[in-house]
Amino acid sequence: MLGSRSGRVKRTLLADLGLTPGHWTTVLGLVEKGDELLFAAFAPDAADIFFGTAAGQLLRTPAADVNPQASGSARGVAGIGLKGADKLLLGGVVPAEAFDKTAIYIVSEKGLVKRVPLAEYPSKGRGTGGVITLNVTAATGKVAALAIGPLAGDLDLLFANGRRQHIPAAQIPTVNRYQQGKALGLLKEAEAAVVGAVVL
Repeated sequence: MLGSRSGRVKRTLLADLGLTPGHWTTVLGLVEKGDELLFAAFAPDAADIFFGTAAGQLLRTPAADVNPQASGSARGVAGIGLKGADKLLLGGVVPAEAFDKTAIYIVSEKGLVKRVPLAEYPSKGRGTGGVITLNVTAATGKVAALAIGPLAGDLDLLFANGRRQHIPAAQIPTVNRYQQGKALGLLKEAEAAVVGAVVL
């Protein structure tokens, strides 16, 4: 399964990739100038795809709903429907056996942090805008970073000035999609914007 920054998603059987040792092979056709690969992962039928945006939307949709395309230049199908200037921050695949042990981690521009169990997100069809993962307000700012990882994972934040901050799992509140999360004073300490997050 491959997803692009434009919100497209493509599924290809491994047998159809036609990979030749020592040679580059195109596996995804990009739909517009500036588009790029967002994620690539193995995706059995019993898995869900996730897309998350800066405007606080998250789409969960079944991997089985994406029909395989054999051509390496095929552009895939609509994944998430982006509105206006919204942009994708997250894409990934979670197999069914890991679903109850996995969460979405959300960090806002104003430094609020939370984790939301995957069960909080209802499944929606492809091409839709998904559901709220953060109720964006003036107090929260937009979503700065999203990550998928173990339900009880630690979180590493990456900042625009090259700094990194480790947040132990015990300091990250587990809440629902609508709650804002917890302010940890991260931006003041780093003196820079959050640009990424990794669950450990």
